[in-house]
Amino acid sequence: MLDNNNQQLIAAPYGDILTASGHKALLNNILFDNCSKRKDVLDALTRQANSKLTMPYTKLRVPGIIQAVDYDMGREGIAYHDLRSERLQIDEPRDWNASKTRGGYYRNDGVDIETNSDEHPANGYNVGFMDAGEWMKYTVWVNKSGIYQVKARISGSKDFAIGKLSVEVDNHTVASFNNVASDKWISSGTIAPYKPFYMSKGAHQMMIKVEAKGCRLNWLEFISED
Repeated sequence: MLDNNNQQLIAAPYGDILTASGHKALLNNILFDNCSKRKDVLDALTRQANSKLTMPYTKLRVPGIIQAVDYDMGREGIAYHDLRSERLQIDEPRDWNASKTRGGYYRNDGVDIETNSDEHPANGYNVGFMDAGEWMKYTVWVNKSGIYQVKARISGSKDFAIGKLSVEVDNHTVASFNNVASDKWISSGTIAPYKPFYMSKGAHQMMIKVEAKGCRLNWLEFISED
């Protein structure tokens, strides 16, 4: 299992290792079949060290809801860009006790993920602490060619000015969103000048960019206009 505080793999509770029962429980808990399989951890330990490519974290289909936390797997600067994670890797390489994330849930990389209790369709997690210049990449599969629009489930913080996010598909900006200066979750349509756009059937690369600090993002919804 993953320790949310330090992003390390840990064993399930096993009692006192100095006792026979505790020792037996520990050995049982660390059996591969009894471990939680974290594909992002396995990918980071194997493929990513020698690859500049991203891999889908899960199958993301259009039309439908794309969870913000389901960005592609890959290294910092390849699958995502997080200013705090980059700074710790470059400026503070010996500070092993410094957390790479603010949040520390769901994934095992540098993106700032936190929990939420939003009642709309969600998985209980969102990307937060978003700073201008950060981004995340996604591989999405379009089921049917056609015209689509995008809506966002976003929230802000009373501590910051109104934030702004943009969405790119295949290197073209297709949507932009402003949050309100509130910590309440809202569903927002894209702001001008962006309008519904065409997507062909098949795989596409999507990128969410942070244009201005102050947003939290739960999910995007791609809605067919046909």
